Amino acid sequence: MKTFIKNNASMIAAILLPILFAAFFLASKNISSNDIEKPKYDAIVTNLNNNSIYFEISVINDSLSFTFRYPTRDKNGNLNIGNLNREKPQIYYIHADTLIAEPVGYSLPDDAFNPAEEKEGMSVPIRLEKLENAKFSAANIAPDGYEISRRDSGGGNIMTEFYQRNNRSRNQWGYSLETSFLPIRGMDDNRYYNLDHVGWVLRD
Repeated sequence: MKTFIKNNASMIAAILLPILFAAFFLASKNISSNDIEKPKYDAIVTNLNNNSIYFEISVINDSLSFTFRYPTRDKNGNLNIGNLNREKPQIYYIHADTLIAEPVGYSLPDDAFNPAEEKEGMSVPIRLEKLENAKFSAANIAPDGYEISRRDSGGGNIMTEFYQRNNRSRNQWGYSLETSFLPIRGMDDNRYYNLDHVGWVLRD
């Protein structure tokens, strides 16, 4: 055995070193994550296009406002609904304790695609039943110091590219604080390259 090790030292080192480096990086990541306090505040994010003419979502006076604007007709009398389905946003409720994103369901008005003339261009509130009794903060940073940010896998080094499973998705969203990054699960990261953080859910 000793003779085998001596004669094949280079080969053994070539096999073991990547494994040791991988173990080191994973251990460092776990240690740094465990050294900080976990996030306390749930968050609301959306993939709503900022240039949308049909939808608007924001925090107003500690409440979440989500509105829909009825389409209007062009000079030929045709309703401009071509982009309505494409612009319909996905809204996520992110649970801080599990780091899981839960889709928030809602329904458009029954006459959204065929409004009466007096409703054309009118903005109406859309009910988000799950969020009706909550209070929100529009601050970018939560009271506990965390913020919602995106990490691009291209920014890592060669070891993290190979050994961190979290880098399988090019664009990954998560809770970040200083050098720590806690990935959020349950969202299509590749699809939602641009997400907007709407607000934090305030505690009672």
